[in-house]
Amino acid sequence: MSRGLHLQGIEKRLGQQDVLRGIDLTAASGSYVVLLGPSGSGKTTLLNIVAGFEEADQGLVMIDDEDVGGLPPRLRPTATVFQDYALFPHMSVADNVGFGLRMHGLGKAERDRQVAEVLALVDLASFADRRIDQLSGGQRQRVAVARSLVVRPKVLLLDEPLGALDLSLRRQMQRELRILQKKSGTTFLHVTHDQEEAMSLADLLVVMNGGRIEDAGPPDRIFDSPASLFAATFVGENNVLRGRITSRAKTGTVIETALGPVKVQSEAPEGDEVYVTVRPNRLRLATPGSRAKHFLRGTVEEVTFLGTYYGLRVRTEVAPDMAFHVHSDDRTPPEPGAEIAVTAEPSAFSIIAAKAS
Repeated sequence: MSRGLHLQGIEKRLGQQDVLRGIDLTAASGSYVVLLGPSGSGKTTLLNIVAGFEEADQGLVMIDDEDVGGLPPRLRPTATVFQDYALFPHMSVADNVGFGLRMHGLGKAERDRQVAEVLALVDLASFADRRIDQLSGGQRQRVAVARSLVVRPKVLLLDEPLGALDLSLRRQMQRELRILQKKSGTTFLHVTHDQEEAMSLADLLVVMNGGRIEDAGPPDRIFDSPASLFAATFVGENNVLRGRITSRAKTGTVIETALGPVKVQSEAPEGDEVYVTVRPNRLRLATPGSRAKHFLRGTVEEVTFLGTYYGLRVRTEVAPDMAFHVHSDDRTPPEPGAEIAVTAEPSAFSIIAAKAS
């Protein structure tokens, strides 16, 4: 077993409800791990089990090959940053950061040295004597992270740490957390329901739903080739068709769908029932006279300006109960009511086995 965080067979029930079901997860030491999922998916419960605030009904929690499952929180090699930061308003920045070291009985000289070191790490060296109420929201966040890092945890746990910040500050803190994690070399385990936050931070993205891990891997792999239908639709916008593989050839695999045959790149066997997914940004508006095979033809129902592109909602006659989403970076997009054709390369599609979802 390698150094880092290893969870095996974690189960948790509350009354008649299965909160966590068969959680297996391995994260390398020094990685940034993000648990992403909707409310009630079990991500905070899993974080609390790693921290020792809750006990699993069964399963192993290993940190650097040590089973920490029976240890109380104070004896685990972890520290937690909460959403509300839990800072002491009557203490200075330095005293807040050094509180844990004082509780561990560390002498003042060594405590001051370690506090100064970690304040420099989070770019707050000149703020040591400030009161907490004199700091901005982002600075308070960094104090909370510094207070957790100064006790040198093997795993730093972050429970929705950016949830209370406004959008611009949240994005700034995402960058700063990523830099801090790399500087410190500490394993971070971060809980969020914000997809953009998760994808911008994670080395290992863990998508949770209903107490299970739906998918786990690098964010770009999950975005481009999700392992389950839930991961495909929860992480970013997606278009989904159900279909059946009717033939395979060197030039591609053909799937019969509600829109007709769709050619994709897939190794799935003939006859399999699958979901075909394609991201809106991988679809292209066909140019007049184009000979490219059309993925769909339809009517534009709605056009939404989204900054760097326009979002089009398109409805087709052959599948009128389905709306398709297309991104266009054309500064003069089609108007609502316009008839359009949309193309896509075979590599734009991702295939998910229907039985896996």
